[in-house]
This record gives sequence, C-alpha cells and structure tokens, in this order.
Amino acid sequence: MLSHCVAVVVGLLSVSLLSKLLFEHPGKSTEDQIQTLVQEALHWRDVAASEAADPPLHLTYLVTASTYLQATRTLADDVSIERAVGLDVAKLNDALERDAARVRQSVSAGGKATVRGHDHPRG
Repeated sequence: MLSHCVAVVVGLLSVSLLSKLLFEHPGKSTEDQIQTLVQEALHWRDVAASEAADPPLHLTYLVTASTYLQATRTLADDVSIERAVGLDVAKLNDALERDAARVRQSVSAGGKATVRGHDHPRG
C-alpha cells in the first residue's frame, strides 16, 4: 500500500516539477534543465541521509530526490544525462530505491531505518 502511494506521489511530483521547470524557464537549454534537476536530486538525497533518525521524514526526502531524478529522466535518456552531468543515473536510482525500501520496511516493522553513509554515487 505504502509503495503504491509513493509511486503515485513520485509521478505527480515529477510532472509538476517538469512542467514548472519547462514553463517558468522556457529559454533554458535541456542540458541546463538536466543539471538543475540532478543537483536537486542530489541535494534531497543528502538531506535524506541527514534525517535517517526520523524514518517518515527520511522517506519523504528520498521520495523527493527520486522525483527530481525521474523528472530528469523524462527530459533525456540515462546516457544523455550521464554525459551532461557525469552521474551514473541507474546507480543513483537504485541507491534511492534501495534506501526507500529499507525505510518503508523499517516503518512497517515499527523500527528505525539504517542507511549506509556513503553508499551513493557522486554527490
């Protein structure tokens, strides 16, 4: 149930972020938009890591990071993103999904989540 809610939220936020970026900055190049979205994804991933002691907040920030990454993936394929920003997109996506799954499992079990400190790609 929780994973379905997260998926819906990620989808809606992705569309919202992408439309905001495209319509508020129409002259911005696709590469600039990619860089902006990836920077935001990395920022929220780092914020999530700093909030690991609070699982619901941690999950919220992981979902936000994932949303920015998915919005980026609607602009370009992974190879183009990797070329534009030097980031292994699949690796970041897998790390975010793994961490979110760990937090969801912990929340479902009523415990605290643990996340390895620097298990993430470039940041």
